[in-house]
Amino acid sequence: MRTILTMLVLTLVFALVACAPPEPPPAPDTSAEDEAAVRAHVETFVASWNAGDLETIAGMIDEGVIQMPQNATPMKGRDAVLAHMEAGYDPTQVTQSATVEEVETMGDFALAFGSWTLTPTESAGEDVETQDGTWMVLYKRGGDGWKMYRWTWNQYTAE
Repeated sequence: MRTILTMLVLTLVFALVACAPPEPPPAPDTSAEDEAAVRAHVETFVASWNAGDLETIAGMIDEGVIQMPQNATPMKGRDAVLAHMEAGYDPTQVTQSATVEEVETMGDFALAFGSWTLTPTESAGEDVETQDGTWMVLYKRGGDGWKMYRWTWNQYTAE
């Protein structure tokens, strides 16, 4: 009787194991494509910034963005960030360039950092100086692509 019971239990265990759903395949590695998309995002941002195209920039920023400028109170929300940009930047005076040093993707988030430079245009006065520093952005992926979600930068100071 004990042998029959053991055989019945083993048969039941094997049946349950055999009927278990298979492990899902691992998610495809999209890190190279994600990194390329974030780098392209930075290029588009800089081109739009230099053109004064806040409409394009608005579409690149998450509605819940938090921007943390150097020595200033953090700004919360896309509208606050755009208002700050509109009030404080004149593309006829300086043009921006940026480099991307690194992009690290983590699922639906990507962390990128690099450096930036603001170079005076020919129409800028002699009192407008070149400025440079570093930046870091946490991007968030949504249904319409990568958006700037958390954003900070600093500016180098004369030593």
